[in-house]
Amino acid sequence: MKLIPHTFRIFVRDLEEAKAFYRDKLDWGLSGDSSQYGYLVFEPGNITVVVERTDEKESEDEGGLLSRFTGLSLGVENLHTVHNELKDRGVVFTGGPEEQSWGGLLAWIKDPDGNILTLIETKE
Repeated sequence: MKLIPHTFRIFVRDLEEAKAFYRDKLDWGLSGDSSQYGYLVFEPGNITVVVERTDEKESEDEGGLLSRFTGLSLGVENLHTVHNELKDRGVVFTGGPEEQSWGGLLAWIKDPDGNILTLIETKE
C-alpha cells in the first residue's frame, strides 16, 4: 500500500483576502473558486491546497483552526531571492532566512489570518 499526500487544508476568515494572498502574492494557480460553498482550491505543484472559510474566532493559542503553524513547507530554489520578492509583494515573514545545521535554509511567512507556512531551500 502506498499513501501519497494529496490535499492540504488551510483555514481562514476571509476568502477574498485569502484569494488575493495565495493567488496574487504567492502565485498559486486558482483551480477552483467555490466561495459560495466556503472554499478555494489551489494547485501550486504536486499537491492540492484547499483554503477553507471558518467562522471561528479562535487562534492556535485557544486550540482553534486559525493563526497556526500549518506544517506546510514550500520548496524554493533560492530562498534569499524569494524572500526579497515576497517582501516586495507585502508578504509578512516571521523569521529567516536562517541557515540550518543540515545545510539548508528556512524562512516562515504569514497569511492574512496568521497561518504560518515554511519556505525551504535544500542544498543538493
